[in-house]
Amino acid sequence: MREVRALKRRDGKDYAGSSAVFFSDHIDNSYTHVDAGDEALEKGDVKTAVKEADLALAANPANADALVLRAGARYEAGDKAAAVADAQAALVLDPSNRQAQAILSLSSKPSGAGLAAFSAATAALGGDGRSDALPADVIVTDDVPASGRLAPTATPAVGRLLSADLSVRAVERAGQNPRESARELGLAVALDPSNASARGWHSTMANRTGDYGAALGSAERAIAADPKDGLAYFNKAFALAGAGDKKGMVTALEQAAQADPAYEGALRQAQGMDDDFLQHLFEDPANARQPEVPQPRHPQASPLLMILCALGAALALGGGAIFFWPNRRSGPELVGR
Repeated sequence: MREVRALKRRDGKDYAGSSAVFFSDHIDNSYTHVDAGDEALEKGDVKTAVKEADLALAANPANADALVLRAGARYEAGDKAAAVADAQAALVLDPSNRQAQAILSLSSKPSGAGLAAFSAATAALGGDGRSDALPADVIVTDDVPASGRLAPTATPAVGRLLSADLSVRAVERAGQNPRESARELGLAVALDPSNASARGWHSTMANRTGDYGAALGSAERAIAADPKDGLAYFNKAFALAGAGDKKGMVTALEQAAQADPAYEGALRQAQGMDDDFLQHLFEDPANARQPEVPQPRHPQASPLLMILCALGAALALGGGAIFFWPNRRSGPELVGR
C-alpha cells in the first residue's frame, strides 16, 4: 500500500500526508472533498466545509482527516458538542492527531477530556513538564516538507484557526501558569508553524520558565521566518544567556539592536556585564520585551458594554412610552369635548 494524493488542491498546493490510498485498481478519492472543504473553511464558509466533510466520510468512513475537518468547521460555528464528538471519533482512527486533540482541549472544561487530550498532545513537546523543543516533524518550509519530516496536514485551515485560539488562551493564562502556557503555545506552533505570534510568545514564555532549549529553537525559527525580527534576536540572546553563552548572547543582542534600536541599551549593558549576572539583564523591566498580545478571532462584547447597551435600550423604550402615552390618553378627551 502506498499513500499518495489522488488530486492536487485547487490552489496548486500538494499535501503529501494521509491521502488517497491505492488498493490495486481502487482509488480513494475522499480527499478531493477534504481539500474542497478545507478551502471553504479558509474562506469562512462553514456550511460548505461540513458538506464536503460529509461527502468525504460517505466515500470513506475511516477518513480521520474528514472527521477533523468537520470537527473544525463545527467548532468554528460554535457547535462545541458536535465538534468534540467528531474529534473523539477522529482520535479513535488517529490517536496522534494534534488537531483533534486541540479541539478537545479548546472545547472541554479543564478537568475533563480536553485536559487529558491536551496533555497527550503536548507530551511530545517535553516529557518532564517542559517543552524542551518543538517536535522536529512539524518544522516545514512553506508548503514543502523537509526531508524526513512530517508533511503538512491535510486540513491546514483547521490548524490555523485552532492555533490562533490556543495562542489567545495561552497568553491569557501566562500569568497564572507560565509553564502550561509555554506548552500550549508549543502546540499552537505545531498546529500552524506560520503563526508568528505563537512563535514569539512560545520563545518568551519558555525563557521565563527556564526552558532555554525550547526558547532558542523558537527564536531561531522566528528569525528564519523574519530576519528583521528584533524580538526574536532578543529571545535568542535570553536563551543563550540562560545556557551560559555570553559571547553568543552579545552577538544576538547586536543583531537585535541592528533590527530594532530599542535594544541598544540592553546591548551596552551586556557588553560590560559579569557572566554571573547575565540573567539580570533580561529581568530588568527596562529591557524586557514581549510580543504583541494575540487578539481573539471572534471578539466578545465586554459584560459592562452589554449591560450599558441593555440599559440604553430600556431607556429608549421607556422614553418612547412616555412620549406616546399622553397622546393616547388625550384622544378620548378631545373627542369628549
